[in-house]
Amino acid sequence: NLSILLEEDPPHAFLLTGPSGVGKTTLARIIAKHQKCDDNYIKEVDAATNSGVDAIRELTSDLVYTTLTGSPKFLIIDECHSLSKNAWQALLKILEEPPPHVYFVLCTTELGKVPKTIKSRCTHYQLKDLPDEELELMVCSIAEQEGIEITDDVLDQVDLAVKEALGNGRQAIKNFEQITKCKSLKEATELFGYADGSKEVVDLCRLLVKGGDPMKLWGQSVKILNRIESPPESIRLTIVNYTAKVLLRADDPTQLLAILEEFSEETNPSEKMAPILRSLGRLLLTE
Repeated sequence: NLSILLEEDPPHAFLLTGPSGVGKTTLARIIAKHQKCDDNYIKEVDAATNSGVDAIRELTSDLVYTTLTGSPKFLIIDECHSLSKNAWQALLKILEEPPPHVYFVLCTTELGKVPKTIKSRCTHYQLKDLPDEELELMVCSIAEQEGIEITDDVLDQVDLAVKEALGNGRQAIKNFEQITKCKSLKEATELFGYADGSKEVVDLCRLLVKGGDPMKLWGQSVKILNRIESPPESIRLTIVNYTAKVLLRADDPTQLLAILEEFSEETNPSEKMAPILRSLGRLLLTE
């Protein structure tokens, strides 16, 4: 519910948390624009490169002065978890009693690294990954704005871009941009490093990576396997390649490493689908 974010008199300090690429800084800019903040008075900094106390003091020193136009001032701090202990202390002073024209939006992927004293002075919103349906609408809308006609082939490209993004809006846009440069969907599939580009195999990969209730995942996985005509070794390699790619940007690698370990051994063609089923069983149904 974004109503409090966009109301006439919103809080002066927001804490936006969530996975990378989910739209935290974009939402911060929307809040600033809704408060009729002039572009000149929206200051956006990356705490990873401005983590020290001196940087924060410099950023906040000018905030106390009002603007000639009457515009509010917004300070957006991305990756705020990178701030040093002294930098947090310097920021806390102005957060405790912010000037009426000053607003702060702190964005982070690591809520646990934000001090409790800061959290208590912010209105916190946890942003989540977007459902595939919303991502598809977003990517199609962007494609239309770029003058791309939404044909069946383009919808297939959007589908691949969204599925590989795993709920990450920024990644979905990047994927689609890469895919549109390929000569065919097969080439695009190879671009993402899949040994097998069939829709069913990619669906299986996404299912395992996203996780959930083990028994439900087992049932869904078996249904997908019944529709797959690819060789078991091709399926295994696709699962490994897909999982490794997701692992590179994962916050919690535990489940992904378990998938890689389970599907690390080459399958025996004579056993047909049995090795894949055994690996799935061990992964999902054993403690």
